[in-house]
Amino acid sequence: MCSTRDLATVLLAMMVASCGRQEPVARDPIGAHSDTSEIWGREFSEKFTHEKVTLLRFEAEQQRIDLTVVREVGPHVAEEMILEKIALFESTFVPARTGYPGQHTRQIEYPEKYRPKRFEKDLGGGHLTWFTGYANANFVHGASSEDLVAFRALYGLLHCPGRRVLVEIDFFAEPGREDTLSRFVADLTCDFE
Repeated sequence: MCSTRDLATVLLAMMVASCGRQEPVARDPIGAHSDTSEIWGREFSEKFTHEKVTLLRFEAEQQRIDLTVVREVGPHVAEEMILEKIALFESTFVPARTGYPGQHTRQIEYPEKYRPKRFEKDLGGGHLTWFTGYANANFVHGASSEDLVAFRALYGLLHCPGRRVLVEIDFFAEPGREDTLSRFVADLTCDFE
């Protein structure tokens, strides 16, 4: 079952991927007529596929990883998608005016302790931008207090221009396992097989 966020991501990816001239390329092994795909040493099950977009999930060992894979994406379209998704993600955590300012509260702000941290890394044949933070029990990034934290979370965007692939990554692991996040980032490459 796809969440509303998953469907919105698919629709956005399909609209953006269909823009501009698309040259025919060989199909990527991701999403190619199978129910599972091995990526970065993990067995992902396919949740949804439509044309150039595939949603995949891995669940095991107190971890959950959701991938949205968009194939045949040109470099300019991928760059636009990445900038838009990063801006949207970061906008969730900036101070904002309250809907009804009161005598003492005029602004809502995430505590520094729970605000996601941004990182970037060049990979062989690609570029990764990711955030580490916290998520709640519903696998939603942005848990902002100790009682809401259910997972240590990573949100990332991996662009592999040589393969014309953009991967949106949602990674969730039990809290206190920084080594799990570090190992996952170290495993990421543009070589999906």
